Amino acid sequence: MIERLRRWLLAGFECRPYAESRAWLVLALLCAGTVSLRGIHDGFFTGPFVVANDARQFVFWMQRFVDPELFRHDLIADYFEGVTPVGYAALLRTAAWLGIAPIAASKLLVVPITLAFAYYTFRFTHALVPKPALAFLAAWACLAADWWFNDSLANGLPRSFSSPLLIAFLFYLVVRSRLGVCISIGALALFYPQMAVVAAGILCLNALDASRRGPVLVRERLGTVAAGLAVFLIAVIPFAHRSAVYGPTTTLAQARVEPTFQRGVHPVAGRTVAFEAGDDVWDRYVIGGRLAYLSGDWRLPVVHGRWPALDRAWEAGLLGLVLGLPVYFWRRRSTGIPGAPAAAVRVFADALAAATILYAVSSLVAFRLHVPNRYSTSTFSLVVPIAVIVAAAPALAAITRRMLSRKGFPGPLLSTLVFAVGIPLAVLGVALGSARGLVHGRATGLYHYLEATPKHARVASLHREADNIPIFARRSVVVARKYAIPYNRGYFLETKARLETVARAIHGLDAAAVRTLIDDYATDLVVVHESEIGAADRDWWAGVIPGVAAELANASTPETSRAFARLRDACAVSRPDGFSVLDARCMLAFVER
Repeated sequence: MIERLRRWLLAGFECRPYAESRAWLVLALLCAGTVSLRGIHDGFFTGPFVVANDARQFVFWMQRFVDPELFRHDLIADYFEGVTPVGYAALLRTAAWLGIAPIAASKLLVVPITLAFAYYTFRFTHALVPKPALAFLAAWACLAADWWFNDSLANGLPRSFSSPLLIAFLFYLVVRSRLGVCISIGALALFYPQMAVVAAGILCLNALDASRRGPVLVRERLGTVAAGLAVFLIAVIPFAHRSAVYGPTTTLAQARVEPTFQRGVHPVAGRTVAFEAGDDVWDRYVIGGRLAYLSGDWRLPVVHGRWPALDRAWEAGLLGLVLGLPVYFWRRRSTGIPGAPAAAVRVFADALAAATILYAVSSLVAFRLHVPNRYSTSTFSLVVPIAVIVAAAPALAAITRRMLSRKGFPGPLLSTLVFAVGIPLAVLGVALGSARGLVHGRATGLYHYLEATPKHARVASLHREADNIPIFARRSVVVARKYAIPYNRGYFLETKARLETVARAIHGLDAAAVRTLIDDYATDLVVVHESEIGAADRDWWAGVIPGVAAELANASTPETSRAFARLRDACAVSRPDGFSVLDARCMLAFVER
């Protein structure tokens, strides 16, 4: 048996057509399916109130598919409906029509998304390097990297579709399937438009080929380029139109003076930090920051902040790898691998170059094309691991063949056992690692109480728990940190106005602010935690409207706390989980006395 396994492993590192490589593909899918079950476990069996972090933005409003009475005349719900990709919304609407609640449907998506990712990663790598074991290694390396460091596949959100659809696009581009290219770029535009822009850039660059005199246009590819770009434009226009309804995009100049983008300037950091006092050019634009070429996820957590020299060396090495790979693949005239044409592997150069160009353009017009490193980091996280495996394929195959040969060290028996035991252990290690990015709601009493109120009830609160009220209690909020997105200027200015009104009503007991809450924002309930009172200058919203926070903090006195205690005694309709749920009209009558 060991001998048969050794031969099978050895054959995996030889060139094989796809028809003879399906056993390795099945193994990759089994590994992916096993890992995805951990996502199912974490989403459904770790508590009654568990969702992916950003599901609180993209999924909460979809509960209107099940009950149209929810979130009526709700600015926040309408805004996130407008910025949610139309393909994702249509998919969860279909699930709701079939009887699957949107929250449950988003959690179930981890299985098909993970399987599709593993399938297309295997097929793409095998199309470049027809060695099934290396294709399996690429599929597994990409899956493990995402599961441990990125968590996009496990969340079942629009971003989760970007990697499977982009790798599918690259596969169809390599095998010259015009229909596949059109379908995959169209799906990207419907589910994650930013990566569709990257795919469009790759498509344009792929029309060029290398020669001794420089890039030359390949006329035979122009038909695929034209068809793909046409589908991209048709699919992406509805999303661009919907998001433009909420005012112009915040410009870079506006962001530089907006407190919510800053850290270190005011006592509390902003909600969406892009500029940090004292940071250098490297941290802001190379790796780490929101405007950086590479996001902070690429840093080594064990090293960062402890050994600056080693940290900077790691980051410099990563940058050299990312910038060097396009040059390496573009200049290759031979891959050194039978059956792997150099023209095909140049798709890596196209992908990395397109992502870099789009990062540069997005940085110049920030934030009109959203966050710049969405183009660079998301592409690199997918392409770089595969590119490294493809570049090292001859060496990897030679080393493995030597290990598995009868004369090699450490010997065929030990090497075979290492492979046979190592693969299940690797799967188990990733599967046991908890999926990141999950939110566990703790204020269960608050959720149950609010869900029992009328469906039109609207809640005003500044506590972080307000982020969870729409998804867990299914009730509208006036404002909350999770929804204070600053990229669309019209929406954000309205958010700041609401934030100031709620702050003055709760921390200043301002009668005019309470009346505005009731008359303008249709507020029924005010939720306050005891820990908030007297902490106006230390809460999250102080990083968004620091002037108002400082004013209210300076005006706070011991009498303010005593007045709030009397208000709570007079107007609290419930006190679950340390919160006081106040009747808004009772609060108005109290502060007007």
